[in-house]
Amino acid sequence: MKGRLASDHTPYATIEVLEGGVGREFVIDTGFSGSLYLPEDKIADWNLLFITSAPMVLADQSVLIADVFEATLV
Repeated sequence: MKGRLASDHTPYATIEVLEGGVGREFVIDTGFSGSLYLPEDKIADWNLLFITSAPMVLADQSVLIADVFEATLV
């Protein structure tokens, strides 16, 4: 995994998602939990396997229901 820090101090990491076939750059949350948050178009393009829906607590303590998909990271 390769990373960089943008001029605004946003951390990025380049990770290859096997289903995507090429390295992609992702913003890394400082509270990184091991999960990647992908745009819906990438989930559809890569035909990722739907696993479940789960509640997620945001920084402001609000809760949303997010769909969880499976992908293989290289």
